[in-house]
Amino acid sequence: MVVRIEKDEEKESPVFEYQKGTTTVEFKTSRSFTAGTYHVGDTVVLFIDPEKNSNVVFDTFSDRWLGFLFMIAFTAMLIFLSFLLLKGRRTF
Repeated sequence: MVVRIEKDEEKESPVFEYQKGTTTVEFKTSRSFTAGTYHVGDTVVLFIDPEKNSNVVFDTFSDRWLGFLFMIAFTAMLIFLSFLLLKGRRTF
């Protein structure tokens, strides 16, 4: 849950609070968001590394899937370019 918003000019950094066992933990992200993205009291899904509380992934498309999709696109591009290069070298 968002417990407060720390503002810096045009950007905002939400501070989250979550339960870890019986302990309440506060997490301030180093990321900034456009003003109005989060509001105090909002419930937000976060994936938190139990070993390192600062390793947090937000449940958003960009945080969860964008890097993976870039890797797939880059791999496909390399395969395509390799195919083009090999096609030009074939002799029968």
